[in-house]
Amino acid sequence: MKNNRFISKQNTGKLVGAFLALVLPIAYTVYMMYDYEYGFTDARTDSFTSRIEVQQNGDVRFEEARTRYLNYSVIEQSLYFTADDEDISKDVHTPEFDTTTFANRVYDRSGDLLIQGDGTAPVHGSSGIDDLYLTYSWLPGAVNEVGDRFYPEDDESVNLLHYNSGLWETARFEYDYTIKGAAIEYADTAEFFWTVAATDYMLTKDIDVTITLPGTDYEVADVDAYAFGANKVQIADVSKNDDGQVEVHLTAARLYPDEYIVTRINFPASALSIPDNTYGNVADTIAHLPNVAEYQGEYELMPKVYKAVDVVALVLAAVLVALAGFGAYRIYVKYDKERVSSFYGEYYRELPAEYGPAIMGYLYRFKEITKDDVSATLMDLVRRGYLEIDAQGQSLTDKKANYTLRYRRDKDPSELQEHEKQLLKWFFDTVAQGDTLTLDQLDAYSKTEAKAIAYMNENKRFNLAAQSAAQAQMFFDDVKEARGKGTTLFSGLTVAGIILVVARLLLSLGTLTIILGGLLIGVGIIISAYAASIERRSEKGNEDFVRWQAFEKFLKEFSNIKDYPMPGILVWEHYMVYAVAFGIADLVEKQLRYKYKQLRQEDELQSSSFFRYPGLHYYYWSGINRSFMKAQQTIQVAQQQRNSARGGGGRFGGGGGMHFGGGGSGVRLR
Repeated sequence: MKNNRFISKQNTGKLVGAFLALVLPIAYTVYMMYDYEYGFTDARTDSFTSRIEVQQNGDVRFEEARTRYLNYSVIEQSLYFTADDEDISKDVHTPEFDTTTFANRVYDRSGDLLIQGDGTAPVHGSSGIDDLYLTYSWLPGAVNEVGDRFYPEDDESVNLLHYNSGLWETARFEYDYTIKGAAIEYADTAEFFWTVAATDYMLTKDIDVTITLPGTDYEVADVDAYAFGANKVQIADVSKNDDGQVEVHLTAARLYPDEYIVTRINFPASALSIPDNTYGNVADTIAHLPNVAEYQGEYELMPKVYKAVDVVALVLAAVLVALAGFGAYRIYVKYDKERVSSFYGEYYRELPAEYGPAIMGYLYRFKEITKDDVSATLMDLVRRGYLEIDAQGQSLTDKKANYTLRYRRDKDPSELQEHEKQLLKWFFDTVAQGDTLTLDQLDAYSKTEAKAIAYMNENKRFNLAAQSAAQAQMFFDDVKEARGKGTTLFSGLTVAGIILVVARLLLSLGTLTIILGGLLIGVGIIISAYAASIERRSEKGNEDFVRWQAFEKFLKEFSNIKDYPMPGILVWEHYMVYAVAFGIADLVEKQLRYKYKQLRQEDELQSSSFFRYPGLHYYYWSGINRSFMKAQQTIQVAQQQRNSARGGGGRFGGGGGMHFGGGGSGVRLR
C-alpha cells in the first residue's frame, strides 16, 4: 500500500501550472486563428470569387463576388487601387479607379436581386421589409445613411456604402470595376503585381481567383506566377483557356487574421501595348526580371523561416521530451521503484516489530499520522498499564456508553517515548485536568473555539513527536538527490520552452512553437512534481511494511484459518492495539468473540479489560474520532460567524520594409 502523493496538496499548484502550460498555448493559437475584428459569429465571408482580366492597354478588369453572413445593418466596402511596386515608386506608378466601368449588385440567399447600382448616383430601393440604400464616395456631395459627408478613407481607395443590406444576414455582393494602368510594362517583362483578396477583417473562406492575361502568341512556359501573403494560398493551375489566353488560377481554403493574397505574374512584355504613360506604368528602360528572384526570395524567406522554425521546434521538442522521459525513468528506477521483499507469505501471525502503533502508522501510510494512531496509542498505554479502563458495567447494549480512562501517574514514565508523553499531557493535563477522563468529558471539551484550537494544537504536537520517533527508525530513503535531478530536468525543459514561446510571441516565428514551448514547460513541471513526490521505503522499511500488510490480512481473516492455534488473551490485547491503528478493531473483536465461543473459552475474555465489555472498542474508537470532528466544527462555525459579522463584498483591482502590390479591399460594419 503506497499513497499516491503525486496527486496531493503539495503538488496541486504544480499540476495546475502544468495544465495551464499545456492548454493556454493551444487556446492562444486557436484564438489568434480567429482574431478577426469582426467575429465570425457576427460577420464572415463564406466564399470569395474574383475573375480578373489584364487588358492589352495595361488596364485590369475585376469581377468580384462575396457571399457573406452579416449581422450588421450598414456595410462600408473599400476598394483599393494604389500600386506598391519595387522598381517604380508610388509617386510614379499611379493607377486610377475607373468609376465609369463600375457596377454592383446585392442578392439575397435565394438569389433574388435586392438592389443594384452603377456608381453614377445614389440608389434607393425597398424590398418590402426595409429601405435599401447605396451611395458612393466618388460622387459629388456623397453622404452616408444619416446625411453626414461620406469620404473615402484616403486617396488610395474608393468606398461604397450599403445601408440595410446586412439585414438579410446572408447576401451575395458583386462588384465590377476597372483599375486603369494597373499592369506594368518593363523592358524585359510585363507584370501584374496586385493584392487580389483580403479578409476584410472577417473570417474568409473558399477563395477562388482567376487572372486572364492578354494576348495569345506565347506559351504557359513564358509565364511565371507567384502567390504569397497567406498560409493556405496556392497556385492551382496555369494553363490556356479556350481562347488561347493564359490563365492563372489561385485558391485558398481560408484566410487567417491579417492575411491577404498577393500575386505577381510575369509574362512577355510584348503582350502589353500601352498607348501612353498616363499612369506611370511604362518602364521600358528598366530591366525588372533580374530583380524578381531577389524580391521573391525576400517575400518567401519569412514563410520558409516560419515553417523551418516549426520543424526545428518539433524535432527539438521530440528530442527533449524523449531525453526527459528517459531521465524520469532513471529517477524512477533508482529512487522510486519499490523494493522486492524477502517475505512472500500471505499471512504474518505475530507482530512484525515491537515499536508502537503510531510509528507503525507512519510507515504504513507513508509518513502520515492519523486519528486512528491517537486511538491506538491510547489503547497501547492501557495495555502497558499506564492507563486503566473503567466501563462502569456498561456494554454494547447500553444506549450510550461513557467509559472512563484513569491515568496511573505512579507508574515509571521512563519507558515512554515523547509522543506518548505528549498524548498523556494532551488528554489528562489539557482536556481532563486530572487523572480521569470520560468520553462525555471528551465530547464536551471543544464547545468553545479557544478549547477546540487548543485541542487541535495538542494533536499537532503529538503528530510531530510521533513523526520524530518514526524517523529514527529510518523507514524511508533519502530522496533529495532525486528531487535535485527532477529540478535539473525541469530547468532545462522550461528554458527551452520559454525560448519557443518567445519565438512565437515576440518574433512571430512558427505556429507550433508556442504549443511545443508550452508542452516542454508542462512536461518539466510534471517531472518536477513527480520527483518532489518521490518517497520510497528503505530496505528495512519495506521489509517491515510487507510483514505489517500480511499481519493486517491475518487479523481480518484469522477466524477462517484452519488448525490455527489461538494465542493467549494477552497476545490478543497486543494485537488489538494495531487493529485499532488499522481501523479494523470492531471486526477483529467480533471474530475473536466468535472464535472463543467456538472453543468454549469465553470466560477468558472476562479476565481482560480490553474484552470484558462488548463494544468497548467501537465506543472508544468512535468517541476519539468524534472529538476531532467536534473540534473542527467548532472552529469552522466560529470563523463563519466572524466572516458574517464583517459583511461581504469586495472588488477586483486592478516584418516591415516589404512591397505588397496594389489593390485589395477593406470593410467597416456598423
